[in-house]
Amino acid sequence: MLHLVPARRLAALLAAVATVLAGAVAVADASERSGPSAAAAARTSQQTFSPYDEFGDRLLDVSDYRTASSCSDSFISGQDGPLRCFSGNFIYDPCWPDPNDEDEAFCVSSPNATSGVMLRDALSVHDGYDSRPNRSPWALELMDGRMCVFASGASSARKGVRLNYFCDRKRYLWGSPRRTRSLWTIRMSRGYTGKGWRRVKIKTAWR
Repeated sequence: MLHLVPARRLAALLAAVATVLAGAVAVADASERSGPSAAAAARTSQQTFSPYDEFGDRLLDVSDYRTASSCSDSFISGQDGPLRCFSGNFIYDPCWPDPNDEDEAFCVSSPNATSGVMLRDALSVHDGYDSRPNRSPWALELMDGRMCVFASGASSARKGVRLNYFCDRKRYLWGSPRRTRSLWTIRMSRGYTGKGWRRVKIKTAWR
């Protein structure tokens, strides 16, 4: 036997179905929007830096020209190719050989630099020595946006852990990143002594 549903009840049922469907669409849409970004936030991005593009054109301005007195392989870059050079009392590391000049190298202080120093005679004074003691990242960007660069010169230690990175806004990173998970972490302190250090998350690692 056919049962007729009262008009008011039918309208209420249709409204309930519409609400459920709208909620499902909203959840699916939110999941689609937040899924990739949430996955990206849970993983440290690994980047390879170069001051030159694929055509060999320099991407940054030259702030100064100097002459290298000696060069060896980079101490702090995880790449094959960059150099560590001396010019007077200054150390420049890393420096990338210029693809368009056989004897010049372009030196950059950090991945977010807008300019660098061009060294002349860099390749002619290269001694062929590989000075890299490890493959730690050259620079680290933390989740709060701080950029931290590996300390290539004299440093200090706390509990046998070397002060490896100097960050902007007066922060310091100790040791090497912990890479056991997709989102890397490292010890950070507010002071040069390392007192009260804690682990922080790494957004990007540069080599």
